[in-house]
This record gives sequence, C-alpha cells and structure tokens, in this order.
Amino acid sequence: MQNLLCTQRSVEVVIFRQTGLQPEFRTAYTNTPGSSGESETLSVEPLIPKAWEASKRGLLIEKHVTRLNGMQNDLSFTLVVIGIQGTIPSEPGGFTLLPNQMLAGLAKRQESCWLGDVVVAKFRRNKESGTIQYEDFRSADYCLIRNYFYHE
Repeated sequence: MQNLLCTQRSVEVVIFRQTGLQPEFRTAYTNTPGSSGESETLSVEPLIPKAWEASKRGLLIEKHVTRLNGMQNDLSFTLVVIGIQGTIPSEPGGFTLLPNQMLAGLAKRQESCWLGDVVVAKFRRNKESGTIQYEDFRSADYCLIRNYFYHE
C-alpha cells in the first residue's frame, strides 16, 4: 500500500509585486507526495492574491523558462513563472487586477502583460526519474528572469 502522506518543505522564491516596487525574496512551500517517484508541487496561493479565483477561470498561468533569447544551450535548471495573465472579465462577483507595473515596464509587448503579483521559482528535473525538485531562488538568478521578462 502506498504512503499517501505529503511532506512540506520551504524554498525561496522571488515575487514581483503589482505595485512595481523592487522584487522581494519570500518563502514558499512545496508539497511532496509520500510515494517515491512523484514530483514536488509549489503552493503559490498564499503568495498571489486572487490566485484561486484566477485558477478557476483558467487565468493562473505557469510558464517554464529553460532558455533565454540568444542562448544556444538550455539552462541546467528551469525557472517557473507563476502569475495571472490575460484579461479578467468584469462580471458580478468577479475581480479586477491591474497590470504588474514593473514587468509592464520591461515588456516590449503590452498584450502579454502579467497582472497582479508574479512568483518566480526554480527547479531541476531528475534525469533518471523525471521528478521535479524545487531549489532556492538566488539573487544571481534574478538577472536571468529580468532578461526573460525584457525579451518576452
């Protein structure tokens, strides 16, 4: 019988706040299933306001960045960008979010703008098992993700 208990551990992520202030490093939590060979998942709902509502509407986006423009080889890790992207319909009981000011300033195409707060994390995929293991986001990784947003 499989062990269905999940374990949690903390990892450092960076958050680009909607207000356009400097990005901040925060602690997020991963959930690891009890059975071996399964990937960790990152819980961002406590970090992104309105994430649950956006998820129900299909607007909570997760993009994996493995290579930047001009690179010939993939990075040895994957940067994952999680946030709300797209137009949120104004309907009774709906919610509104403004474009992320900092990322809008970096983006060349405004139609691909991220809304609200955006979380960026880092993980590696085990080559043998294919499972995902999240790692702490470091300040050196910030330049990579800033360049990604600039060229997106």
